[in-house]
Amino acid sequence: MSLTSKKITISSLLVFISVAALAEEPAPIIVSATRSLQSEVTTPASITIISREDIELSGARHISEVLRTQAGVQLRDLYGDGSRTTISMRGFSGGNAAANSLVLVDGRRLNNADLAGPALNSISLKDVERIEIIQGSAGTLFGDQAVGGVINIITSTSEEQRADVEAGIGSYNKKRVNAQLANAITDNVSYRVSVEALNSDNYREHNEQEYVNGFARLDYKQDKGKWFFELQSVDEELELPGALTAAEVEADPRQANPFFPDDFNKTQTNIARVGVRQRITPNMQLEAELSQRKEDIDGIGFATAFSQERQSQGFTPRLVTNWSTAQGEALLTVGLDYEDNDYIYDSSVAFISDVNATQQNWALYTQLVYPLTETLSTTIGARYAEVENHIVDSTAFPAGFDKNDDIQVGEIGLSWQYTNQLRLFTRLDENYRFAKIDEQTYTSPGVQGLETQTGTSYEVGAEWRASNYSAKVLAYRLDLDNEIDFDSTAPGPGAFPGANINLPPTRREGVIIEGKTRLNDKLSLSGQVTYIDATITGGSFTGNTIPFVAEHEATLSLSYKQTPSLSWYVEGHYIGERYQDSDYDNSLNKLPGFTVFNLHLQYAASSWNSGIRVNNIFDKAYVGYATFDSYYPAPGINAELYAAYRF
Repeated sequence: MSLTSKKITISSLLVFISVAALAEEPAPIIVSATRSLQSEVTTPASITIISREDIELSGARHISEVLRTQAGVQLRDLYGDGSRTTISMRGFSGGNAAANSLVLVDGRRLNNADLAGPALNSISLKDVERIEIIQGSAGTLFGDQAVGGVINIITSTSEEQRADVEAGIGSYNKKRVNAQLANAITDNVSYRVSVEALNSDNYREHNEQEYVNGFARLDYKQDKGKWFFELQSVDEELELPGALTAAEVEADPRQANPFFPDDFNKTQTNIARVGVRQRITPNMQLEAELSQRKEDIDGIGFATAFSQERQSQGFTPRLVTNWSTAQGEALLTVGLDYEDNDYIYDSSVAFISDVNATQQNWALYTQLVYPLTETLSTTIGARYAEVENHIVDSTAFPAGFDKNDDIQVGEIGLSWQYTNQLRLFTRLDENYRFAKIDEQTYTSPGVQGLETQTGTSYEVGAEWRASNYSAKVLAYRLDLDNEIDFDSTAPGPGAFPGANINLPPTRREGVIIEGKTRLNDKLSLSGQVTYIDATITGGSFTGNTIPFVAEHEATLSLSYKQTPSLSWYVEGHYIGERYQDSDYDNSLNKLPGFTVFNLHLQYAASSWNSGIRVNNIFDKAYVGYATFDSYYPAPGINAELYAAYRF
């Protein structure tokens, strides 16, 4: 890998500082390793678990605040409030990051069939039990778009009886309230309901946000399994301040774009999901979920009225079989993934195309985790997937256009529990992503459909956990063919340059190092450092850096429990310099690196819990996103004061 000895020395020093004394913890329950509940990691993958306790310790108010400081994760944040945040893993640019990092909520896909990123705002952080992050490709197990990694957000069940309410006020006239109620109706039937409402002016002018999120779940337990049913409704109205020039940022970073004073989005999202976990035999279980998500969006963008409709249905049954061997437990998963997407875009002006399209994905997959010895296990898997597109575009394909494809991928890896404290692993995982609907409609002249992006991920890692410390080291290489992205220099379908293209071969190489320590009963320390070398390895941009990917990233956090009731938490997060998004020829000004510090002070007594979370405590001025010298400034110092009561 293209790593200098200096970079390795710095990384080693940081992890040495971070690793000292961590009290041994019970093995967490993990879903994402095999798509079924497991209390032990035997697959050759690096999976980070962010617990409910971790979330509450940080004082984070939004999913984006939790993910921002995680190793190997970079965010594109337009407004700093979490409403328009895109996740990037393994060095993907802002433009195609959302298409190469898969986001799930309890295993349900949050990614869209078009280029819009997953709506992180549809997740109330109070509903989250834990977050599981798979570092690296998971194309065999999770399929389309699981290229850079997978983030699976696990919400609370209705089995734990609880009732609580929380209210908060903060900067920019922010007001927030949420409430939860979970209880058992009978020995077999339980429920959970929650609601969150938010109103804020936000950092920028013309960026007011109104948001209501309601959720309900019903569980029915029986002797051999459980059924559940969920409903969710999210209503958001958001004014869009737009991008600024460098001069405008210098003059007043809080101002809105003067040319588009009326831009806004109004989004109504409705979600329904039903699922079953049913024991068929003592060694075999059926798990299946059927889901539907519908989004209706009305708004004005760049002074042009538009409407969008997204509708997605998913069905994900699988059989999970485990059996004992002389060396230990074996686990076989066989499943089907099916997704049916409808997408409609209507514009109020004739020169912007209207789109009416469908995209269907289905795949068969299998994964076997088999113990070769008492300490060594292998994981092998395979997936076959097909996609069918039918796209009607009023400009590009007024008579309709069909684009179908199929792909086969596989995985193989080894996990070795070398000692009780040290686990070593290595794996090869093939991945893919099919082109999005709106990528297919905006290509260069003569290009009839983009090719499917394919890739191979190679990883080797070590995880060390003992009574006094914990550490993780992971090295990887990701090679891609036909990577799909927007190239501003390519011939466009109209009068202006720019089109979605299949890039020449690209490569990402990197190292992730994490460490945790508990120095004493009151003081804990954790840190991570990430290095990414994201490079174009073929074509006219050979040797250039992939834009909007920071080569260096690091986080250091400290928590201090001053008394049984009073605790402090402070984190510092560094992002290195990076090219502006879509700047593949590396000719525009780089965005400088920056470090932001956040603070959380919490006081808990009896049934009360209160605190304050302060972001950017030193009021650092920086830009959260930029493309073509259009800048989105990030918020300065801001805070939220909250109080919660648990009945």
